[in-house]
Amino acid sequence: MPGYEIVHKHDDVAVQQDGGYIEITNVAYKVLTAQGREGLQQFEFSYTTSYQMMAVKDAYTLKADGTKIPIGTNGILYGQGSTSRPGFSDMRTITVVFPNVEVGDQVVMTIYFRQAIPWFAGQFAKSFEFTRHTVAHDVRVTLTAPDTLPLQIDVGGLDGGKRESAGGTTYWVWTFENAVARRDEDDAVDEADEGPHLAVGSFADFKAVAEVYRGVMDDKAQVTPDIQTLADTLTKNVTGRREQAHVLYDWVSQHIAYVALVLGAGGFTPHEASQVLAHKYGDCKDHVMLLEALLKAKGIDSTPVLIDTEHSYRLPGAASAFIFDHLITYIPEFKLFADSTAQFAPFGILPASDAGKPVVLVASGDTTLTPPISARNYRLKSVSTLTYAADGTMTGKSTLDAADAASVDIRGTINSIAPDGDEAYLRAFLGPGASGTLQRGDVNDLSSDYSYSSSYRVNDAADFPGPAALPLAAAYKPFFFTYLIGGDLPAARTRSWTCPSLTAEETVTVRLPKGTKIVSLPKSGDFAAKEIKLHIGYVQQSPLSVQQDVKLVLDHPGPVCSADYYNSVRSLLAQMVAALRKQIIYR
Repeated sequence: MPGYEIVHKHDDVAVQQDGGYIEITNVAYKVLTAQGREGLQQFEFSYTTSYQMMAVKDAYTLKADGTKIPIGTNGILYGQGSTSRPGFSDMRTITVVFPNVEVGDQVVMTIYFRQAIPWFAGQFAKSFEFTRHTVAHDVRVTLTAPDTLPLQIDVGGLDGGKRESAGGTTYWVWTFENAVARRDEDDAVDEADEGPHLAVGSFADFKAVAEVYRGVMDDKAQVTPDIQTLADTLTKNVTGRREQAHVLYDWVSQHIAYVALVLGAGGFTPHEASQVLAHKYGDCKDHVMLLEALLKAKGIDSTPVLIDTEHSYRLPGAASAFIFDHLITYIPEFKLFADSTAQFAPFGILPASDAGKPVVLVASGDTTLTPPISARNYRLKSVSTLTYAADGTMTGKSTLDAADAASVDIRGTINSIAPDGDEAYLRAFLGPGASGTLQRGDVNDLSSDYSYSSSYRVNDAADFPGPAALPLAAAYKPFFFTYLIGGDLPAARTRSWTCPSLTAEETVTVRLPKGTKIVSLPKSGDFAAKEIKLHIGYVQQSPLSVQQDVKLVLDHPGPVCSADYYNSVRSLLAQMVAALRKQIIYR
């Protein structure tokens, strides 16, 4: 049950000719559960002082009996935005704390917001959020704009929207209601991709978006003497142009620290490449400018690429400069995308958050897709040996090989483990009583393959003599076949979801103590569903030794699968999961 519902939410947006706008939002939420009360007790808003203004007024708790309790002057707190060292911020925060909130009450407020200076002169763009996971009784968006400011509109799942004009002003009204809250679904794509949505903007198309970005990036990737010297030094004795690009990418990836820099229009404007080189840090825009300058120093063209790294796989029909949260690089000569801020991504390999996404090439304004991850470029292989002693202790050794895109994720996982955190990490996979160490390899070696190994011990891992059952999933590896196959395996899906493509293999050899007899092994078998193949094999190598081989291939045509597809294969996925959970019987 959702913790709250929307009683009403009225958004009134007045767009100005220069692209600035005023938005007044009056909203009332009703508390349905204790958890909902915790979520609605306090709200925090942020804005950028150099471009925006914001205030919260008429805020109060509306008790179930109709009594209003104003928040008072102590209920609104003003503060500085967070600062990321060594970044800077001119963000301000407004925190609103509602008094005496109980289940059945409402929290009500009016939010005044003004985009005093548009981020891009003469341009307006805004999207509105709607959700089907919360009951919403009265949601309304009213938009007014000068007749002389043409607007593109992308809308779906809303009522209204008739365009009307009077006195030189055009206005629209959309309404939305959601009577029944839908269950949230793991890994579902963004609501705006296929659910109720509204996006409005004055950009004619994404070529116009690219044009304004070219304006703020103009001359930021100049080849200065320092940049030319560095490019020449790094590529000395490197003759191939692709190899030169590779060397330059690796240097930026490994030597320029990533930090978030937000300072007014700094959210969109990069620093000059020479400054980034001097400071040795920058955000995604700064990385792209420095890499572009280094490549240019060797006569290799590149372009910045606008991309959204969240669970959105659709560009709206109303073009906007504000739907992108990241910038990467495209090198046309090699038809290659590169993301130097993805710390562990080898040259030419994108992290999963960048793969299969619609993007805008800033140099041309063209839209295209980044390459999707497939079963051929995301590969994992685990080889383990488990030895059981008569007292039930299990000792294990495992080696994990990650290739291509998988190496990005696995390097990141291993790098995130504290130097003294091996045992805690292994216990998370192997359970209580586990101890061990990781032999990590070099996570900073940006080759397309990465390998590491582990040695571990688990006390009381089995009971000898039997009869008893022994799961072959007892070996350590940084993934679970059962989860890869179907996630949490919901009974059904109603929305498209981000479905991984990969090849994952595991070989486990189990050695049992003397005096043990293997009574039965699960049957070997092959399982298949559309775009999915699973092989499970068992071989008894000796009276006390068993080898299990598992190979899973998920090969979807793209990063998103439909709810209809999932529902059609769900029963087959359940069979695969059940087969993976079978056990060795011994006595």
